[in-house]
Amino acid sequence: MSAITAATVNAQPAPTVAPTVSLTQTTCSVSTGTITVTTPIGAGITYSIDGGNYQASPIFSGLSANSYNVTAKNSLGCVSSFVTAIINTQPLTLSPAISPSGSVTSCLGGVLVLTSNLAASYQWYKDGILISGATSQTYNPSSSGSYTVSVTSATGCVSVSAATVVNLTTTSPASIAVNAGSPILCNGSTVQLCPLIWGYSNYQWYKDGFAIAGATGVSSCITIDATGIGSYTLAGTNGAGCWSAQSAPLVVSTTTTLPSPTITVIGSNVLCNGSSVVLQSSSPTGNLWFKNGNSTGAITQTYTVTEPGNYSVLVSTGTCSSAMSLITIVSDGAGADFTIDNASQCLS
Repeated sequence: MSAITAATVNAQPAPTVAPTVSLTQTTCSVSTGTITVTTPIGAGITYSIDGGNYQASPIFSGLSANSYNVTAKNSLGCVSSFVTAIINTQPLTLSPAISPSGSVTSCLGGVLVLTSNLAASYQWYKDGILISGATSQTYNPSSSGSYTVSVTSATGCVSVSAATVVNLTTTSPASIAVNAGSPILCNGSTVQLCPLIWGYSNYQWYKDGFAIAGATGVSSCITIDATGIGSYTLAGTNGAGCWSAQSAPLVVSTTTTLPSPTITVIGSNVLCNGSSVVLQSSSPTGNLWFKNGNSTGAITQTYTVTEPGNYSVLVSTGTCSSAMSLITIVSDGAGADFTIDNASQCLS
C-alpha cells in the first residue's frame, strides 16, 4: 500500500468588481476624450478597453468619440466585469468667413456690405474691438479698419473668421468759382463757372439738382447765358471712383440794373500831412471808381485816396451797370485840431 500524499486546495480568488471611471469629454477645441479608472487602484492591477492589451496606467487618452468597455485584471489574472464608458461626439464647430458685396477699397457712405457665410449667432468686430449692436449676418462698415465676425453654433462653440481689411475713401466737397463775368446776367452777358480747386479725376455739373448731360470732364467749366438761369452745383470724383458731396449752390439770375454798391472808409476820411485814405466797395468785382464825377481808371475793390475830393463807385459787368454809389467826401485835414466820431483829426 502506497504512502498517502497531502494536497492543499486554495480557496477560489475573489473576482474583481467592475471598475469605476471618470471621463474627460471632447470640447469645441479638442476632438478627443480621456477615460481614467478611479477604482480599483493598486499594485499588480492592470487595465484594458475593449479587450485590448492590458496596461499599468489607469488613463486612456486620445480617444475618439465612441463607446468603450473598460475592464481591470488583478495580479492573479482575474478579469473584472466591464463598465461601459462613452466619449461624446465633439460639439459642432463652425468655420465662418466674410464675403464683401464689392471692392473693400470703397467709398465712404457707399453700399459695401460684409456678409457671414453661416446662419448662426453673430458678433462683428473692428480692429479686434466689439461693435455694439452688430449682431446680424450682415454689416455695413462706416469706417476703414480690419473686420472679423464671430459665430456661435447651436452647441455653444464660438469661432472667429479671418479678418477682412476695409479701406473707405473720403472726398472733400467740390466748390465753384466765377471764372469770368458775373452770375447776375444783364443785357446778353454770360458767366463762366469753373471748379474752385482742381484735382478731381472727373467732374459733374448740376442745374437745379439735375445732372447736366455732357457737363463733365477733368477740365470742366461751363458758360451760362440768360437761357440757363438757375441754381448750379458741382461734384467731383477721385481716383477710387468716389464722388464728393455737391458744392454749395451758385445761383445765376438776370437783371436790368445791378444793385448800387456802398463805400466803407477804412480809418479816417481826413487826409493828414501826406497820408492816404482807403475806400472799399461792397462789391468784390466789377468796380469803377470816380473822383469828382470823373473816372479814375481804378477797378479794384479797394481804392487808395491821396487827394481830397468827392469819391464814388459803380459796378459794371460790361453789359450792365449799377447806379452810382453815394458820394464819400475825403477832406484835407490841414489845420484841424479836433475829433469827429471818435476819430483823431490832423494837428497843424
